[in-house]
Amino acid sequence: MITKCKFCGGALKYDADIRRMVCEYCSSMFDVEDTEEEKEYEKMQAMSSGKNPDGAIGRAVFTPEKGTMDMSLYHCSSCSGELYLNQTEVASYCPYCGQPTIVFERIAKTRKPDYIIPFKITKEYAVANIREKFFKGHFIPKELKYFKAELLRGIYVPYYLYDMLYKDRQIIRAKFEEKNSKGEKSSVTYDFYREAVASFQEIPVDASKKIPNEITEKLEPFYTADLIDFQAGYLSGFYADLQDDSDYTLRNIARRRARDRFNKLLYDDLMAKECQTLKSNPTCSFEKETYALLPVWFMVFTYEGDSYTILVNGQTGKVVGGVPSDKNKIALWFSLITLLVSVPAYHILQLVFDPVLFQSSDSILSAMWVPLVLISAAFTAGLKNYRSVRKSQALTRAETIKTLVGKREGRKK
Repeated sequence: MITKCKFCGGALKYDADIRRMVCEYCSSMFDVEDTEEEKEYEKMQAMSSGKNPDGAIGRAVFTPEKGTMDMSLYHCSSCSGELYLNQTEVASYCPYCGQPTIVFERIAKTRKPDYIIPFKITKEYAVANIREKFFKGHFIPKELKYFKAELLRGIYVPYYLYDMLYKDRQIIRAKFEEKNSKGEKSSVTYDFYREAVASFQEIPVDASKKIPNEITEKLEPFYTADLIDFQAGYLSGFYADLQDDSDYTLRNIARRRARDRFNKLLYDDLMAKECQTLKSNPTCSFEKETYALLPVWFMVFTYEGDSYTILVNGQTGKVVGGVPSDKNKIALWFSLITLLVSVPAYHILQLVFDPVLFQSSDSILSAMWVPLVLISAAFTAGLKNYRSVRKSQALTRAETIKTLVGKREGRKK
């Protein structure tokens, strides 16, 4: 089903910049609630218990053959082309005419989202944010800094927002740093008993298996003050997936996030250098859960045979993702650092030590330990940062993300 303009029949898309539906052909603008889409959705809900609506010509039948996958076959309501959609996709583009197509049957036959945060960041703004991040990266390959804007795909990601009550009794071992009367520092350790109750509102959990939770958590925060009642019109012009992870898994993730927040509150209250929970007896109850679609821009690109994904929060513009590094630039940087540290250190030591003694080989070898220590310290710090970058790269190179975004490439956007 395509949302059509009531004046010219052209396809309507939701414009994140002006927060309205816009016709691609006559430039007419409508509020989402003024379109016929909601009436069509209600019609599809009523029909979903019976035969398939017009446009849906078949459903995939399970077959045990290796390599098959669950898909549904639809006709585009604009050009009658065939659409193949997976079991979680609810909005797509026709691969033939490029029109934005909303599959109402898919929405009607699964749980309807309670709320949605419409895209507030336009594609142009998302592109600008990514480019800004790329140009700040000294080791990012030059060719990546001039990527094509067409690589971006706007996708609504399914989330559950949990209101939770978390109680716990803990024995915490805390380490403090103290100074004696002489000003000398020493570490002391104490054990504390803490009992507390915390109420958490709207803890977000990504409900899509395709995107690692470590990545979606980095996209936060999403500001839930912008949540509005779900209307299918907001999907027009974007892609959307629905929940494909189990309620059991999602609740376990919510418990883990509540526990981490609870522990942080206790640890921060102690103001210790280090904290460790020795004993814990938590109870957690779910007060409320809300199903919502949240906006994310995705960009998948390939570098030296590997796929990478950059994500942009469609509400705030926050950019997340691991970017490949130019190995030649890294090697050059390390060589320059070594040179810049070694040469000045050598001459400074010549001035400090007796020039005659310093000419001996033993003295030179002893003195060279200083720049070597400095180089080692710089290398260790760089290695720590490099490992963090590599972890982000590994997360954003997940095949599931590549599949989620890659299958939408090549369609008109």
